[in-house]
Amino acid sequence: MVNPVTASEQRRSAASGRQRGDLSPFRAPAAVPPDGAPAPAPPPSGSSNVDMQPDATLQIAFNIAREAQRKAYQRRQQRLRRRQRQAALGSQTAAQDTSQDIQAPRSRSASRRHGDRYEDQALALLTKAGLVPLARNLRCPTGEIDLVMREGDTLVLVEVRVRSHLNYGGAAASVDWAKRNRLRRAAAHLLPGLARQHWDGALPPVRFDVVAYGPTGTSWLRGAFAEE
Repeated sequence: MVNPVTASEQRRSAASGRQRGDLSPFRAPAAVPPDGAPAPAPPPSGSSNVDMQPDATLQIAFNIAREAQRKAYQRRQQRLRRRQRQAALGSQTAAQDTSQDIQAPRSRSASRRHGDRYEDQALALLTKAGLVPLARNLRCPTGEIDLVMREGDTLVLVEVRVRSHLNYGGAAASVDWAKRNRLRRAAAHLLPGLARQHWDGALPPVRFDVVAYGPTGTSWLRGAFAEE
């Protein structure tokens, strides 16, 4: 037989629990550790059964490394585009430097037209001998090359000289030390552009020829002087 006092107390306790929102009419008593045992540590704040996120410091380091790689790639692409533009500009400059017409230019003085006729003869002579014409009257700040020819892999720079007398050694001797130095300086100035256009950038061997016209006839001096 149930104790009526105990049953009444149980009904009042269940009613009180429902008013507090407790779903169970009875509450399990909290576990009490035995005397002298340490109390259990409370669970860490915010802990759950879900795996923890990667460490924030590692994520920051990864982002910095990835940004550095992106910037390095952009710099490499910029350098590549800059070199391509410089190469294209160099090719255009070479084309402008060596785009002179092989035929003699018009609107020249009487003395120059007189020299042009001998240059025409020298051009025909060298072309018949197998040389390939590349340019004519090629000018630069340091001088002028009358004929620019190619023989095999050799760049041939030709000076045409005309003398109606044999004084001072004739036409060939008129290519003196000062004239040779001017031709060398002009060749040094024009060689890079000619190499880019006709030798794919490789510097070819250079030879200086002289075609001389005088009272005794025509002389073709191959390798008239050294490049030095």
